[in-house]
Amino acid sequence: MAALVFILRYKLMTHAGSSSAMEMLTPPVLKGERVHLGPLKMDNLHTHFKWNNDPELNRYDSLGPVNEREPLSSFMKRFERMVVTPPPGVLDWEIITPEGELIGVAFADHLSMSHERCRIGVTICKRDYWGEGYGCGTLHVLLRYLFDDLELHRVSAEAFAFNSAWRSLLEGMGFSHEMSQRDFLVRDGERHNLHTYAMLRPYYVQHAEALPRPWEKYIGAAA
Repeated sequence: MAALVFILRYKLMTHAGSSSAMEMLTPPVLKGERVHLGPLKMDNLHTHFKWNNDPELNRYDSLGPVNEREPLSSFMKRFERMVVTPPPGVLDWEIITPEGELIGVAFADHLSMSHERCRIGVTICKRDYWGEGYGCGTLHVLLRYLFDDLELHRVSAEAFAFNSAWRSLLEGMGFSHEMSQRDFLVRDGERHNLHTYAMLRPYYVQHAEALPRPWEKYIGAAA
């Protein structure tokens, strides 16, 4: 379905795999051509709460039942921890248009400066912004920060087999498919694989200027 072009991994949850060996960093404000990224804000709690309980978003991201609703009181405590005392090795951002509209979330977790690697995810949560290059624009901003500023060597991402939009975006941006965990998830009564993708810094340095920028056609059309 065309409406699902950029329904990507949503990560407003406690990130797994963090440890004391991973670094405590503060998510910086990052500006790109298509989107800006900024730290999570308590002022946007109710917007994130709505997205957190959206069955369609959860279908592509959550390991739990897609229709399971988290109470506001529980989500508020968890979200406040994410904002005030995030775990080591985790960076969470809000995705914001240049006009100031909050449209989604992005993250980098399993972040290790000693091993020079992390895992990322992106979700465009507002349906009016699907399929217009905002997911790709977010990836551009993330990769530039992680490879150029933090000088990481490896950036990975994961995708359920049925999340064709996220997989296509990763592959189109030059991520290599590394492995599949077979029958990882049961959804809609069927078993699905979990795919792992990665990009290494030498590839990014060589191809950064040539990576796809699909939003340019939308900007040109609007002009």
